[in-house]
Amino acid sequence: LPRLAQAGGDGSTETAIAAGVGSALGGALLAYFIWANRPGNPNPPDWSRQGPGGFYIGGFVGGSFVPGQDWRIDGGSGSGFSLPYDVTTDNVEFGPSVVGGLKLGYFFHKLPNLGVEGELNYSRNSISQQSVTISPALVAPNRLTGTRVTIPHQSVSVMTLALHLIGRVGFVKTEEAPFGVVQPYVGIGPGFVVIYGENDAAKNFSLEAIAGVRFMLQRNFSLFVEYNISQQWDVELEQQVIRQGNIEQRGTATFDFQKHHIVAGLCFHFL
Repeated sequence: LPRLAQAGGDGSTETAIAAGVGSALGGALLAYFIWANRPGNPNPPDWSRQGPGGFYIGGFVGGSFVPGQDWRIDGGSGSGFSLPYDVTTDNVEFGPSVVGGLKLGYFFHKLPNLGVEGELNYSRNSISQQSVTISPALVAPNRLTGTRVTIPHQSVSVMTLALHLIGRVGFVKTEEAPFGVVQPYVGIGPGFVVIYGENDAAKNFSLEAIAGVRFMLQRNFSLFVEYNISQQWDVELEQQVIRQGNIEQRGTATFDFQKHHIVAGLCFHFL
């Protein structure tokens, strides 16, 4: 991954909260599993299949696409390397990328239409060097002047940890696939996203939504195709550069960040 710089406002707070909550939940689940399966338990849990639900784990790969974003670049102290006042750019473009990730989920046996799923994915939606229009215009004696500036190339990596509440329906029920061979589904939930730039990193919560179709190939294996949209608001990346020739200035870029994934993957089902 690119070098992780310090984010404005110290985004380590969000990371600490997410890590703390995740560790607490994971520790509690592990403790319960050990306690429930302790030797001599008079009422051990019944892990046998009781309906068309169960755990699954899988991986996927596909394409990641980010629409152009309008940036607000905040002015700094007025020094030679900071913008004297806020400006807005038009349509900063991020490049497409391959995305890959893992899923771990569970469909309830007694409510097989409902499930929960955790997902981790990673992509590199880098910014190519591009010319953009800014407003208002920069004027002398500022080092940059006018309305046209260049945003230099920057490697950008995006890592997302998401939790989805999933609803599904099943068609073409068979003995091998009691819920259905064909399973359309939708899901929605929160995410935690880290955007790694070359000069800074942004850590934010997001809203995640998915829609897809699962095809049961065998009793324990499925193929799925899926569309995912992730939305963040007021993302901040510090030390962003705008340039004219060899002259450059910096500011904090604030923007809404949206990304789209189209993926295909395989899952193993613990039925």
